[in-house]
This record gives sequence, C-alpha cells and structure tokens, in this order.
Amino acid sequence: IDGIERIRFTTSHPHEFKDDLVEVYANVPELVSHVHLPIQSGSDRILKLMRRRYDTNKYLKLIEKIKKIRPDMSFSSDFIVGFPGETEEDFQATMDIVEKVKFDASYSFIYSQRPNTPASQMEDDVSEKVKKDRLDLLQDRLNQIAFGYSRKLVGTIQNCLVMGLSKKDPGQLQARTICDRVVNFQTDDYDLIGQLVNIQIFPDDRLNALIQFWNFAKKNNLEEIAYKLSINMLSSIEASADNIIYGPQIALAYIFNDNFESAINWIELYESVKEVDSNSIYTRILLDLYSSNDLN
Repeated sequence: IDGIERIRFTTSHPHEFKDDLVEVYANVPELVSHVHLPIQSGSDRILKLMRRRYDTNKYLKLIEKIKKIRPDMSFSSDFIVGFPGETEEDFQATMDIVEKVKFDASYSFIYSQRPNTPASQMEDDVSEKVKKDRLDLLQDRLNQIAFGYSRKLVGTIQNCLVMGLSKKDPGQLQARTICDRVVNFQTDDYDLIGQLVNIQIFPDDRLNALIQFWNFAKKNNLEEIAYKLSINMLSSIEASADNIIYGPQIALAYIFNDNFESAINWIELYESVKEVDSNSIYTRILLDLYSSNDLN
C-alpha cells in the first residue's frame, strides 16, 4: 500500500496461522517483526481439553518457520494456569515451552470458570493457592526473559513509529520499535506523531537523572541526604524491565526514607531477574540490611 511504511499484525490463532501467512512476512517488509501467538498451555493434554486444535509440536514448528523468514522476530503469547485437571507435570510443560520460545512479552492469567463453555462442565480441581503459586512462577520467568530483551536494547538506536502521547507521562510521546516494544521519549514536537524516527534507547529519563544525582552526592559525601531528597521522584518510577537493573540503588533510597516494604520489593525483584553483583557497594549494604531484623 503506497504511503504505508509499517503494518502491525495483532494476533492469530496458531491453528489459523498457515504457510501463506508466514510467506507474507517474507514479501511484506512493512510488517513489524512481532507476532502475538497465544499458546495458553505447554501441555498437549491440557491443550486437547481446551480444544485448541494444535499441539506443542505444531506450535514450535510454526515458530521455526516464522523465524526462518524473520530471524529477528519477537513473540508474545497468552497463558492460562490452573486449568481443570492441570497437574505439576502439565505446568512444567508450560515452563518448558517458555524456555524454548523465549517470549518477548506475554499475558498470563489464573483460570476461572466462564458460563456456557466446555470447561465450565469440568471440575475446577486446582486450588487457588496452587494457581497463584504457578502464576507467580510463570510470571517471574517471563519477566526475567523480557528484562533480558530490554537490556539488549539499551544503547541501541531503534527505528520507531511514533504512536501518540505517552500513557505514563503526558510530557512524552510513545513510539514502537520494529519488534513492537514501547519506547517513551521526551519531545515537544507533536508533529512527529505518525512518523518513523530513530531513537536511542536509555532507561527511564527520571531514573537517569536520579543516578547522576546519587553519583554526584556520593563523590561529595552527601549520599544519605541525596537519597532522602529523591523520594518524591522515586515514587513515580515503575518497576519496569528497564529499571530493574537499578534495583539496589532504588531500594537503598527507600531504606534511607524508612520505607522498608518498598525496599524489600525492589530487592526481591532485582534478585529474581539478575545475578547479584557481590562487588557492588549497594548490594553489600542491602544484603546486610535485608538479613537484619529491621527488614525481616
């Protein structure tokens, strides 16, 4: 289509994603290198109960076909945990397929009965605690993988389509990379909306400002004061994949402001996605505080 430089294909049922659609990715460069391909479960037994009309082997072969056409393709998916009859073995099969595909992003939910569906006639025999525990495990691993993709983008220049105002900050615009990752950036040029622009990727601008502030304070022995002064800005910084890398510094700031609950949340989040750097002064302080009675 003349004048159309980027096309985003939203989603497809894996059973309906035929070879002719795969070939479109070879012939239409305007299609973004991202596919949302819901699998729901990594267990063939559960997929059959869900009446999904495909198994994991067919799903993985489809992934391989797409990646052969577009090696840089990113994938997202949907998952349901705790479907009636789901065993530990079934859940492990879901975790296994996450490792095989390495989804860029995903949506995951606890199963709940819906009226007038085949599953509503099945016994909901998985306890709420087991469902929640499984969801936590799944989401933790999905977040770890997404974090890895985010860190690889930091420092790179991405050709992005500017979509409109940022949902996080009305002073920023929101864009999407060719792999459909959201990028928020500061500008007062609203004419960029609808345009393709090159953007160099950095972590949260507010966080960058804080890091510079903390580094300056550290050199001048004003670190504790700096952490106390930074609390208002900290409260607006989300625990996103781009920001988790600064978990120790953020947690330490919360500790200096006597907000131990938020500090613990950032410590646990940081340690769940990144190996602890034992040489970091922040990490050593945090581990000491975390093991003390003050934080337990």
